[in-house]
Amino acid sequence: METALPGTTYMPQPGDRPPWVRFVAHIACGPVGDDADWPRIRAAFETFLQTPAVAELLADLTHAGRDAAWARQATSTSSIIDLVLGDGVASARLELPDGIKRHGRVEGYALLVVHVEPRGADGESAPPASPFSWRRRFERALQLQGAFAALLSGELGLATSGEPPAQAGIRLEAPRDMTELVDITGLAALPGAQRLSQFMVYLAACPDGAGAVSVADRMTRQMLEEALKVDLGADIELQDHHAC
Repeated sequence: METALPGTTYMPQPGDRPPWVRFVAHIACGPVGDDADWPRIRAAFETFLQTPAVAELLADLTHAGRDAAWARQATSTSSIIDLVLGDGVASARLELPDGIKRHGRVEGYALLVVHVEPRGADGESAPPASPFSWRRRFERALQLQGAFAALLSGELGLATSGEPPAQAGIRLEAPRDMTELVDITGLAALPGAQRLSQFMVYLAACPDGAGAVSVADRMTRQMLEEALKVDLGADIELQDHHAC
């Protein structure tokens, strides 16, 4: 989750960065062959980023502009593919197992990273979104796992498995506090609360796990309680009206 991707403002010091969001998918996957067709793989990844699973999530988070397109960036090896959208509103990375050990990487996994800087049409940081909007975004983000698995096994013809289990990570970070990303208008904060500037969660797939809708709801409530210090009370329903 600390990997710096090209084309974003992730590298400046934390107080100088705009708010950003990152989604990660980690799926057990067989290695690419020595004779892998990398131009075809890169083209398939770029097409994947334009499918509804990714494009609709990005459209809900940020404004990229009508003419924005994904552009390839230089990487240290063919098995790592970096693409940047427009002027850096989003960045994406695909890492495929190639049999080479790398620091900080677990062998036998394919990795997808999507990094987004929410912006409005004016190019400035987008206004904070309601908890309902974030619940919907979390649900869409969790569906990336299935779409990514389909890319690996379908388009790329790689062998995927559930052992070790697929993993997902979601991280939201703001320069000062989470109200720069989440609108909590109308919600009561706990007395003496100090809001956090970051919310991060990791998940692993399991046969008896909860579905995306249920997990997204739990994540939203966890974000409100732990990062934004909101008093949810005994029985709160998420509504699309800046309130819970």
